[in-house]
Amino acid sequence: MPALDMIPYDQLAIHDTGAPVGDGAYTTLVIIHGYVWHSGVFTRILPYAAKYRTRIVLVNRRDYPGAAPLDGAELEQLQVAKTAATGSPEAVEILRGYFKERAKEIHGLLERFIISERLSKNSVVVVGWSLGVTFLNALLAYAPSFPTGEINIAGYIKQVVAYDAPQTCMGQPPPPTVYHPFQDSTIPVEELIERFNVWVSGYFRHPNPEALDLQSRDYEAHPTPTVLTMTEDEIASAAYTPAAAEGGSDEMMVSGIKHGIFNELRLAALLPSETTCWARIKWRHVWADQSIWEIPWSRFLLEEELEKAAVEGKYTRPVEWVRFERANHFGHWDMPDNFLRAVLG
Repeated sequence: MPALDMIPYDQLAIHDTGAPVGDGAYTTLVIIHGYVWHSGVFTRILPYAAKYRTRIVLVNRRDYPGAAPLDGAELEQLQVAKTAATGSPEAVEILRGYFKERAKEIHGLLERFIISERLSKNSVVVVGWSLGVTFLNALLAYAPSFPTGEINIAGYIKQVVAYDAPQTCMGQPPPPTVYHPFQDSTIPVEELIERFNVWVSGYFRHPNPEALDLQSRDYEAHPTPTVLTMTEDEIASAAYTPAAAEGGSDEMMVSGIKHGIFNELRLAALLPSETTCWARIKWRHVWADQSIWEIPWSRFLLEEELEKAAVEGKYTRPVEWVRFERANHFGHWDMPDNFLRAVLG
């Protein structure tokens, strides 16, 4: 499979399917990728864009193909945050600054694209997948503080979609005893990402995900983990390991979860302190019911948190829960048509 054509777009990079043929309204679906797996992993949804009268814009984050690399100073700051003691005030400020800059980049991309393409109000859906949900949270947390330019882009966003949000990326505590490859000391460092990719793309038959009866380690033999069904060319066109390898920007940034910044971003995104136009944008929470344990666990904790906040009289962002049935963490690859129905509604 040839590499997806990514066009530099300020500091980021995009692949744009273009407006659907014909007159009339359409939806623009903007997707922010996760850890290791960049926009190339969404190529299978592109042929379905016309069916749903949707324009798909895939975004590659910094340090991924087509986008600008982070500079040495930014990487040095992430290294400081990674190695700092838990809760270090310096590390917290570094990570706040890091995510605010990433939020500015996404905000700038949306503003520029909406203006240049003359998109209609209430027509844009912004999706964060996996680690991409953390960047979605950052956008929602920081965007209200950004100066309003030619347009207020909040009025153009129909909804945001948290697609298969992992507990780690949402800054939530794990259950008492669960398995995760990144905490498995028996895996050699040089095999870690490869083993993680197989595990994270496995199908887990949780006995009852709604009741948190979860399978954490052993995925099903059938269906086969998505990564094991992909050709070498397909993997090469969709995965990029340098950012996730030891010393890469994503690896160092994720290591900073110990400082509480992921938790802070989730709270700011879902429990905004002010009811601005940004705070009224709907959050569509799409979770795959055969994904890794982190997904149903995170959904449960979030639902519980929002219910408690509502009882306490706090404002909560409007949330819609969507169960993506029989899908794993790579539902967009294995079930592209169903994926689009799940995120578009």
